[in-house]
Amino acid sequence: MNQRIRTSLILGPILLLSLVSNIFTFLLVLVLIFFIIIETNLLLTEEKRNIRTFIYFIIFIPIYLSYIEWGGYSVVTNLILHFLALIVGILSIIVGIRKRDEEIIDRSQFSYFEDQRIYEFLLRESSSLFFVTGVSSILLLYDSFSDLKWILIPVLTVFVVDSVSYLVGSKFGRHRINLISKLSPNKSIEGYISGYMSGILFYLFINFLFNNPINSFNLNLILAFSLPFFAIIGDLYASGVKRNFGVKDFGSTLPGHGGILDRIDSVVIVLTLLSLVKAIV
Repeated sequence: MNQRIRTSLILGPILLLSLVSNIFTFLLVLVLIFFIIIETNLLLTEEKRNIRTFIYFIIFIPIYLSYIEWGGYSVVTNLILHFLALIVGILSIIVGIRKRDEEIIDRSQFSYFEDQRIYEFLLRESSSLFFVTGVSSILLLYDSFSDLKWILIPVLTVFVVDSVSYLVGSKFGRHRINLISKLSPNKSIEGYISGYMSGILFYLFINFLFNNPINSFNLNLILAFSLPFFAIIGDLYASGVKRNFGVKDFGSTLPGHGGILDRIDSVVIVLTLLSLVKAIV
């Protein structure tokens, strides 16, 4: 846990610095997309990884980012793509979970997609789209330094949800939900409930601290209850992806954290939702 905290303290100022100008923000998103593609090259041979990475960065990513910057890309389009990828990913995860025998003790050591390449492909590419559209929401949320609150509110709320869930769950977690245990065996009901409630209270607090950038009481109440929930969904989704591909972490980029995706899994849905809220308020 100390290693995780140290890494967070190092990364925090770097992320804030990247929001000083639009150029740095764009570079931040580009770097995150790079790690997304690299860390979702799951169960591929080195040759196939290189080909997939090449295709993404020579064809798809330049077109996608150009469309965001100069093509009138809308938050609604981004939201649809994001949740479409989430739904396809969840369905693929369910297929993978149902395929494995309950007798397997250490489920993390097995790929759930043996001899079912179509589901493996769908989950790999849908998870890439899910994360890419999620981090790209930063470009839709952030135009100038005055928009910093639109980044800090979701990021800090998710940080509180994750931290409280981890601390309470590791100390007091006793009860498990069978389906969730298949995705993330160490997560407990106590951890999720405490993280969710803490997220609600913290969102209301930090929104007040930033002078209510969202000044609708009803909308704030909806967001207070929904953002921590979607943060938990994002964490479970990422756990399902890793579980189905038989890996513990997406990568080893960050000491004590695993890969980049292990750190942004809970926040990408929240950022995408906030980009829509910012567009309509």
